[in-house]
Amino acid sequence: MKLAGGHSCGWGFRQRASLYDEMTRNINAGESMANGPRDAASTTPTTLEEFAKTVFAPVLQAATATPVTA
Repeated sequence: MKLAGGHSCGWGFRQRASLYDEMTRNINAGESMANGPRDAASTTPTTLEEFAKTVFAPVLQAATATPVTA
């Protein structure tokens, strides 16, 4: 595809679309984590709530300069 000024709009779109399609099909088939066991060595003890409060909220607050309340 050509954009204004004759620039190409490739950016590997077809390759990315193909990978996204493959990922979606694997998720739907229940094969997205087939190669990795879920055990103590591959699982973090951090809860989503703990991550949101201790990591995500401070980063978001710093990026937006707006206080985030939990």
